[in-house]
Amino acid sequence: MDISNLTEGLLKALFKTVISASSDVIEPVHKDKSILEFTNIGDFWKKRNFQEGDYIQIDGVLSQFAPTMFGGPKSKRDLHRETRRYVLDKIPSDSENLTQFDALLAYTAGQMVIRPAFPKLPYVFMGLYHSIVRNSIPVFVNADYYSNHVLPFFRNGITAVEVSILGRFNYTTTGFMRGFLDEFKLSEVYDRDLIERRLSQQDYSIQINGNVDLTYIKYKGSARYLDGDIWIVTRAGGKGTIVSRFLDLADIDDLKDERSLLRRDVEENFKNSEIISEYDQIDRIFDKKLIIDPEDLAREFLGQNPLKDPNSQIKLTEKRLSLIQRLSSLPEPQFGQVVFALAPPSGNIPSASAPRGQRVQALLEWAESPVGCGLGEVSDILSKLLS
Repeated sequence: MDISNLTEGLLKALFKTVISASSDVIEPVHKDKSILEFTNIGDFWKKRNFQEGDYIQIDGVLSQFAPTMFGGPKSKRDLHRETRRYVLDKIPSDSENLTQFDALLAYTAGQMVIRPAFPKLPYVFMGLYHSIVRNSIPVFVNADYYSNHVLPFFRNGITAVEVSILGRFNYTTTGFMRGFLDEFKLSEVYDRDLIERRLSQQDYSIQINGNVDLTYIKYKGSARYLDGDIWIVTRAGGKGTIVSRFLDLADIDDLKDERSLLRRDVEENFKNSEIISEYDQIDRIFDKKLIIDPEDLAREFLGQNPLKDPNSQIKLTEKRLSLIQRLSSLPEPQFGQVVFALAPPSGNIPSASAPRGQRVQALLEWAESPVGCGLGEVSDILSKLLS
């Protein structure tokens, strides 16, 4: 079983969500804005009729380690139950397959975490939890607000704290999960209705911009407990393997011990393997360059050649964000005129009933694709329309 593509799919999905989060026109909170208060994360996921512009107020455990699977705890539980029924009959009991068995259960339980490095991008990916990683909400925090206000919460090795947050509702995507299911051949054995419901279900995240739009993260104290899994993906002879350990992420000593044991597991059982990726891409367990490196992926995702101009990534990011913000702020008739003028193939852009952020993201993804018109053409059409 080779699931190295899972990491790349996850990181690309996160990059897209970061860019999509940046498309919101930031406005101050005022009395006619909807602020929805929740007493726990489970209640948040029971609500399925959020609107763009809603604000979410909720308490929980905030961690620098974010969930690798989006969605509510019940949908993750259903997926995990199907996995357990399958693997008990299908996976042989030799040591290598048992290693994969542990990792497969950890991932489908929604318990794996990741701390990705997003160089020069405007948001930091975090997780808000209640007790276990499965019971989580993805959180995207403005990078400047994170550095100035949130990062001090995590001094002396602390990676999880109790907080109260007020943030803005945002959409996320789970399309990368389909590749994971295909890699493990699980799409062939799972209940098809369950899988399609899970993959087609719109999932959510919370966006924190700090004082720019009066969203915030307030520190309440040390976290008591957070159950989750850390992991490393290796590859040898063209075959990928994922190794994982479960622990209390809120316990500094437990995290330190399990990191050491995870390294030992890889060195003893998968000698001379390449390191494809690992859960913590900021404080890495291995010094080797990752095969799926977040900085390389960022350059690829943003279409930037680092050898030409060291500032080109910043310039390209600013260009993309400017386009996203301008398109997002257009009245619907004018946005429709832009789409009509660019004439993307039918089915590439969601209908007018879809959230504007999704439509803008789809338009720009098509424009940057090999068959698209290019960002320059989008900018030209937008400038002509506005003039």
